[in-house]
Amino acid sequence: MQFPARFVMGNLIWSRDGTVWAAYRVKATSYPYLSEREKLQKHAQMRMALMSLPQESMILSVCERIEPDVIGERMANNVSESAIKWSEAVGETLGALDEIDMFHRLHYLLIALPNDGVKGAATSFMSSATTMLGGWFGLAPTPVGRKELEIYVREEKKLEARLRSSITLKPLTAGEVRWPYARSMVRGMRDP
Repeated sequence: MQFPARFVMGNLIWSRDGTVWAAYRVKATSYPYLSEREKLQKHAQMRMALMSLPQESMILSVCERIEPDVIGERMANNVSESAIKWSEAVGETLGALDEIDMFHRLHYLLIALPNDGVKGAATSFMSSATTMLGGWFGLAPTPVGRKELEIYVREEKKLEARLRSSITLKPLTAGEVRWPYARSMVRGMRDP
């Protein structure tokens, strides 16, 4: 499997076809205890945000396995060692969790950034084509130019500012961008 990105900087991804994507983690909102009015308000807010997204956008929902030890550490965090009953409860819980597969759901939003018209699309396409041809001959990928980088960073900041009013976003790091690709190669049959 070939990594579909030719360049990653922070939460910006230059794909092999020339498209530049901005990647964010979306904070999930839990609202079972909200009033009906607050639930409808949250729904309207999310709907408005989704409707305002550019046409080329992706919403990904990925499960990450959580080991029982991590749950135990979270349970025991900030609890004094003198709380013997709580320590016993944590131990019993860890014993029960060994037989259960635990997952944490992560939500991602990827948005194709607009390029500056035909010139920007042609430049981006030519750069990605050069990278692809060079790869066939064993050459290193061509780096993204400084001017192009600055343009897309500016576009990403504008997009993020617009979306933050309705969605809680966290720009991904380069490592978080690479994680789903690395995980897909070793994912087990029991993973969701």
